[in-house]
Amino acid sequence: MTDPDLPPLDGVAVAVVGAGLAGLAAARRLAKAGAVVSVFERADRPGGRLATRRTGVGAADHGAQYLTAREPGFKAWAARARAEGVLAAWHPRGKDGEDDWLVGVPGMNDLPAALIDGFAVTTGRTVAAIRDDEAAGLHLVFEQGGDAGPFAHVVVATHAPPALELTAPFGAPFDRIAEVRMAPCWTLLAGFDRPVDPGFDVVRNVEALAWTARSASKPGRSGEVWVAQADPVWSAARIEASEEEVVAALLPMLAAALGDMPEPVETEAHRWRFALVEKAVGETFLLSPDGRIGACGDWAIAPRAESAWASGDGLAEALIARAREAAARGDAP
Repeated sequence: MTDPDLPPLDGVAVAVVGAGLAGLAAARRLAKAGAVVSVFERADRPGGRLATRRTGVGAADHGAQYLTAREPGFKAWAARARAEGVLAAWHPRGKDGEDDWLVGVPGMNDLPAALIDGFAVTTGRTVAAIRDDEAAGLHLVFEQGGDAGPFAHVVVATHAPPALELTAPFGAPFDRIAEVRMAPCWTLLAGFDRPVDPGFDVVRNVEALAWTARSASKPGRSGEVWVAQADPVWSAARIEASEEEVVAALLPMLAAALGDMPEPVETEAHRWRFALVEKAVGETFLLSPDGRIGACGDWAIAPRAESAWASGDGLAEALIARAREAAARGDAP
């Protein structure tokens, strides 16, 4: 017997692997449905490519540069986040397109905290495998040793390559993740001790730089830091280059973009191995036939941050719908 007044996933243990936008969106929706959600992230912070680097000159976003809000669910959350002051519109000189550009305040890495509601995130834990103990439930096995569980459901919300590795033992539909192609991106941060104003705040496609932006033009930022992101072809050709080699190669391109550029007082580079979805699965998410294991991410839909949200939120909604159907039959979720 089930209590119709209880949330559909009341007390159900769910593990989410990955605390990027897809994982946090899934965890948030599942927690609101009553699930006991545990999120595990291999990095030392949640957020994935919602990332901000603090330099001696100022802070700068070195991952996702801005968000758009076209998908209804994400648009509704973005409206609430703007009202709460953690998300703001960015109107840089050189902006293209009609969509609003939205950024986290004071940095993109401040957005994850606004999504963590009703669940815990454990960082620094790399999931090496999902173990199915059948009647005993699903367990996560950690690369650092030990495990966690049992869980009724596991949501894999990582980049496509590790997602394929974790879900491959469970067969279809996860074999489709092999279709995904993701491209890397090298990002350069250059800090200056005086303003650098070339007459624009953002510019695209200068030599091998796909994107160049002035961090201080974003709401809540200060300090003269410019962010330059290399295109996928250039980045892939130098994927194993050292940070020093990448800085030396990208600085002249930044100078070409800015024109009269003074000598930077601080530089650093960051490599994103899986930055851009070049070929997606073409589904909102993937879910095992028994509904116990699911996978989500921008790689499922399209190369946009809100696609990651839509994928994670959609997978969570599918699990909730299955729980409601089970309750209607009088079964456990």
